[in-house]
Formats: sequence, C-alpha cells, structure tokens
Amino acid sequence: MKAPEREDHLCCCSRRHFLQTMGTTAGTVALLSKGAVTAVAADGATAPEKGTPVVRGAFIYPPSERMRRVGYWSWPGSSFDPEGHQRRYLPKIRQIEQKLGMRIQMEETPLDGEASIARFIAEVKQSRPDGLLLFPFKENHWPRVLRIVKEAKIPTVLLATLGVLPQYCIQDLRRKTGAYLINAMDDFD
Repeated sequence: MKAPEREDHLCCCSRRHFLQTMGTTAGTVALLSKGAVTAVAADGATAPEKGTPVVRGAFIYPPSERMRRVGYWSWPGSSFDPEGHQRRYLPKIRQIEQKLGMRIQMEETPLDGEASIARFIAEVKQSRPDGLLLFPFKENHWPRVLRIVKEAKIPTVLLATLGVLPQYCIQDLRRKTGAYLINAMDDFD
C-alpha cells in the first residue's frame, strides 16, 4: 500500500518506514557490536576492529530546586520530576548498554548552564565517541540541545518524552542529518 502524499510540514517518511529503518539499524548495530560481521575493504583486506562502541550521554535540564525558588517549572509543567525521570532512566540505559554491547557514558549531573554545555561539547570533541544520547527535559533548554548537536557533529539520538517538547522544537531536527529525535512515551521496552 502506497503511503499518502505528505504535507510539507510533516515528517519525510511514514511511521512504518521509520520503524523498519530503526529496526534494521538496531539489528546492524547489535551484529557489529558482537563482531558477527567483518568489514572487508575493496582490496580484500579486513578492516581493523574498532572495539566496543562508546556513546556519551547527558540529561539536559535545570535543577528542580532552582525552579521551585523561581515559583514554577513551566513547560512541561510544575508536576514534572526531572530528577526522578533521570533516576528511573539510568538502569534502563544500563540494560540497553548490556543488550547492545556498548558503553554509554552518562554525565552524572544534568547539563544546565552555558558553562556545562561548553564543557560537554569540548569533552565530546576531544574524546570523539561513536554517538551521543541526549535527554532534554525542559523546553527552554532546547537551544542548548541544538548547540550540542551542531557543534559536536556526531550522530545523536535524542529522547524527549511526550509533553516535554512542543511541536516547533520537534520540527527543528526534522531534516537534520545525523540527529534522531524520539518523541514518545518513556516506555523503554
């Protein structure tokens, strides 16, 4: 069945195509990380083994204590608990790390101000991980997320749970090569 024509402001592919692509990508990463596939150069020489893939990760939000002093959390709402989300996500990230045979080096504290963003970008540029994994939890921190994606120039997966980012933020990365935004429930299964 052919997908209906897309309006210009909508995603460039159908949901089914996106899920097929992500499944194929995950399977390929799993095979490569387990050493099941050996790359062969055009001249027949075997490519050197790269080793365990390394991903740098960070949560991006202001501390709730500071937001309480201001008087509100604004978008995504005063009841949002970013520290609680971070605590719940970390064991799930460790499971993904084990399942895919990679190292995911998460920042211990959330990135918030410009100094922490600049430090993270500088460390990423120096260490050159295979990818980035970012969790934005605050709408007005979106420019910081875009700065990391732009300056790091490393394939990046962003997970923004539903309700965190309004539509205009989601559209910012729609045609950005190397940046993949997952805007869904926070169900890691």
